[in-house]
Amino acid sequence: MNDGKRCGRPIHYGPHSDPTPACLMHSPDPEKSDAAFQEEFEVTLKVGGDGIADFTQFVFPSASYRGREFSAKCVFHDATFMRAADFRSATFTQDADFGGATFTQNAHCGRARFMQGGNFHHAKFAQDADFGEATFTQNAKFLNATFTRDAYFFRAKFMREAHFDEAKFIQDADFRFATFTRYAYFFRAKFMQDADFSRATSTQIVFVGAKFLGPAEFRGTRFRRDQKPFPGPVFSLAEFSRPEAVIFYKTYLGQALFHNCDVSQVNFSSVEWRQRKGTGKRMVFEEEVDLETRNDLSPAQDNGKRMHIELFKEKLDPDDAKDLSPAKDSANKRDYGLIAELYQQLKKTTTNGKTIGRRATFITAKWR
Repeated sequence: MNDGKRCGRPIHYGPHSDPTPACLMHSPDPEKSDAAFQEEFEVTLKVGGDGIADFTQFVFPSASYRGREFSAKCVFHDATFMRAADFRSATFTQDADFGGATFTQNAHCGRARFMQGGNFHHAKFAQDADFGEATFTQNAKFLNATFTRDAYFFRAKFMREAHFDEAKFIQDADFRFATFTRYAYFFRAKFMQDADFSRATSTQIVFVGAKFLGPAEFRGTRFRRDQKPFPGPVFSLAEFSRPEAVIFYKTYLGQALFHNCDVSQVNFSSVEWRQRKGTGKRMVFEEEVDLETRNDLSPAQDNGKRMHIELFKEKLDPDDAKDLSPAKDSANKRDYGLIAELYQQLKKTTTNGKTIGRRATFITAKWR
């Protein structure tokens, strides 16, 4: 169980029982009694009360919990759902831990509300995963999760941090109209088919090292737009395998970072770039991003949670703004050579029929 203790329930015996002795709740027997299982599930939930309801490694013959309210901290760690899991419109008032869980059929979590932590790290979704219009009030963790079929996060709301680090989307990833109120991490995530973030809202979204193997759409996506010297979005070290199928349309990229990312064939249509002070001409944010402070959170704003700040630094330091720092023996304030490479790539793209890369002449003069 979650606390390391043995289950203590009687051994389940059946025609398809596992060679390893297991109770009814942990047996993978496909013909075990669903009624008996659900009865014991309700007992476990009731005993948990407002504490912990431990369903660690349970093997669910069915899971029809649509509209249910779970008052206990629910631990579904390493659980297996043999049929479709229905948590539509369910409410988890405390933490919901699905870490390492396996969903063999569709996972229905549309309009579910996760009032505390929603943990799906290392979860495996063998069929469609639907989190459309779901609300994550606290941190949402999908680190190393595998989405074998389509992943729907249409209009999902992430009120705190959203972690999709090293997640694998084998089919389509739908984040249209999703709202990321705080930081959204897709560090080294892999999108193997369509990745659609159109009309999504995010003040700080990180795609450092992410791989887009198929089309990617950012149509009308609302990225960061303020007067602070902090980035959003961040595509440093991201890879676009089909750049001709990647489009940024009617979005603001004045605080985007694209260095160490080949954007020479990416489509930029009707996008807005940062304007150079005095002349009003366009420029990339790499010239102005703050290289000293990696985030804009102070302890007062984040209740003194330094762990979050260190985590943000860890994700950006190795691959992001640090690469823009000049060599120790350089008199320059940043690596203008790296920035010039970005301008040279942008020379090959157009924005509203104009080439932003022409500003490379300014950079060349500066780093000489």
